[in-house]
Amino acid sequence: MIFFIFSCWIDVEAKLGDFANRADVDYEVEEGLIFDSAVPGGVAFEGQALRKNYVNTNDTLYIWEPPQNYIEVGSFSWQGQPVEDVTDIAIDLQGQLFAVTDNMIFSVNAETAELELEGTVSRALVGLAFLSTGELVGAGDGVYLIDKNSFEMEPLIPSGRYQTSGDIVGHPNGNLYWTVQSGTGNLDDFVEISGTQTTFLGTLSTSFVWGLGMANEQIYGFSATGEVHQLFINGDNQEVQSSTQGWWGAATNPIWW
Repeated sequence: MIFFIFSCWIDVEAKLGDFANRADVDYEVEEGLIFDSAVPGGVAFEGQALRKNYVNTNDTLYIWEPPQNYIEVGSFSWQGQPVEDVTDIAIDLQGQLFAVTDNMIFSVNAETAELELEGTVSRALVGLAFLSTGELVGAGDGVYLIDKNSFEMEPLIPSGRYQTSGDIVGHPNGNLYWTVQSGTGNLDDFVEISGTQTTFLGTLSTSFVWGLGMANEQIYGFSATGEVHQLFINGDNQEVQSSTQGWWGAATNPIWW
């Protein structure tokens, strides 16, 4: 990885150097953009996720600027070949973007959407998240802590209690929030996870919520049918946007927490 070290005693343009010349980065402090002081250790690395929110379809990565602005980053690719089944994305505490397809976990260049395989896990996953502690979590037939070195899985919520509808998201309060399949028609249930305990928050008025993200301390659900809903911890939800775009995943950048 290429590292750009920022010095505090020279002017902004000089200290950013080539980093400032990237088309997608404005070194003035603006909504959703960062430079030295907001990056842990004052260091930014190539491909780092610099925006607050990202969403994805099955094959394309976008920046989301709430409430309704989407900026296409690029199509997912691995070793020069297109990848068309990315079910979710997540960002770690250092701003590294990750993606999951089935049982394969990739790091993602947030500037190009290029993937690099990091490891494989023993179960298929559809949701990916990071806890506020930095631990990686995967969701499928249960919820699992994933060792980022060995990619061994430790059950957090065992298989059989719930089946993931589409996503799970870490919250600054230390909890996880999870959309799961409901026994009520095609609607999704909304569940809070604290440690190894789950709390049923309510049944949503929507279904196929495959992406979960945050903006302005609120949780948003992105639907495979193109709807975006604000999700409330009391179990309520409110549609805030509808489009023809089907969303498969979402992530909020914890360096902005």
